[in-house]
Amino acid sequence: MDLLNEVSRLKSIAIVGGTFNPVHKGHIMLGEFALKTLPFLDYVVYMPNNKPVYKDNGKIVSGYDRIKMLELALSNSKMTVSDMEIKRGGITYTIDTLRLLKRYNSNIDIYLVIGGDSLVSFDSWKEYVEILKISKLLVAKRRGSDYNLEKYEKKLKKVCDEAEIKYMDSPFFDISSTVLREQFSKGIYDTLLVPESVIDYIRINGMYRN
Repeated sequence: MDLLNEVSRLKSIAIVGGTFNPVHKGHIMLGEFALKTLPFLDYVVYMPNNKPVYKDNGKIVSGYDRIKMLELALSNSKMTVSDMEIKRGGITYTIDTLRLLKRYNSNIDIYLVIGGDSLVSFDSWKEYVEILKISKLLVAKRRGSDYNLEKYEKKLKKVCDEAEIKYMDSPFFDISSTVLREQFSKGIYDTLLVPESVIDYIRINGMYRN
């Protein structure tokens, strides 16, 4: 999806960000639960970052490959992929993406889909107070989690009284992309964790081999 061309006509979207290296079923379920929680959304937009701040970029496959894997993985018509962060290049910061979208449509409601662990460390994000002012957080709340998320919510609302934080139930589906890549390097492919179409793409293109 060319999001910048489409955004002017949209009322609300949710963004699922990440490296998606590779995309797995845990990522897909986040989008599905976002739609279940907020059925009025125009789209859930999966947005692969170009260069994340806190990861080893040398181990990340190309933006093109990550986009293709996402396109293969998504079958819901309200779940789509945007390459705008990859096209922008450089280190990816969420605040830059949000400001660009708001420049094209100041009235759009933007929800950021994050995990509970990201809420705990949200104050480490670049210009996180500005992020809270121009977007809303949709937090995946896993049953049985050790995190007291309400405590961190209160902490964020103390520094930004405009902050809007919603929660969605999310099944505990703990999948590590690092472990998946290690398995792929050994020729182990699990369709319970990664869509078969994505596995076929990885195998055909010889990805994640040592």
